[in-house]
Amino acid sequence: MRRAGGGLGPTSTVVAEETLGEAAFEIFATVSTEIDIANVRGSFDRRPVLLDPAREELSASVGANLTGSVD
Repeated sequence: MRRAGGGLGPTSTVVAEETLGEAAFEIFATVSTEIDIANVRGSFDRRPVLLDPAREELSASVGANLTGSVD
């Protein structure tokens, strides 16, 4: 895992490139400075990975939604 450029403006973006068994993957993840939205993009075994986690409320009880797909 290493730092990567781009993403949601002033954010922390990382990229992980590795293999799991015979399957190669490359995943980019970025989180907004308010830590309320994130994007995860990349590929696993040449199939796209798309995840969009988001926090609904910034309260004492941490809640999050995670939507996405791995084809």
